[in-house]
Amino acid sequence: MRALDEAAEAREALVQARRVEVWAQLYPDPVIGQEPIWNQLGGGLKRVLELLGTQNIVTTQQVLESLRADIDWIAGAVTNAQASKLEGSRPLTQDERERARDRQIDEGLRLRRQLAADRRVGGLEDARRKL
Repeated sequence: MRALDEAAEAREALVQARRVEVWAQLYPDPVIGQEPIWNQLGGGLKRVLELLGTQNIVTTQQVLESLRADIDWIAGAVTNAQASKLEGSRPLTQDERERARDRQIDEGLRLRRQLAADRRVGGLEDARRKL
């Protein structure tokens, strides 16, 4: 996390240095007031965004938050098989609890879909018998 914070600070210092450099080269031209979009990754350039596999605008803050979330995930990352072996030896991480909850929700949705499908089939069979 510290290295990520340092990278964010270094980027901000680089942005400020570039702003001063451009200002010094263009002063007193009013075009100085027209600045790039500093908070977008690579200024929103397509070639930069494609490196992430996207063409959507991404802010540097989104990238930093994603990397922080990745660091949090790494701290508790295990496979399902590993989690089952470790389950008795340590408390579940937030990520593991969320995955377990998601599995329960998915199973509930699957059962509801199956029940609805069974009801439709039952209704069709009742209609056929009445014919």
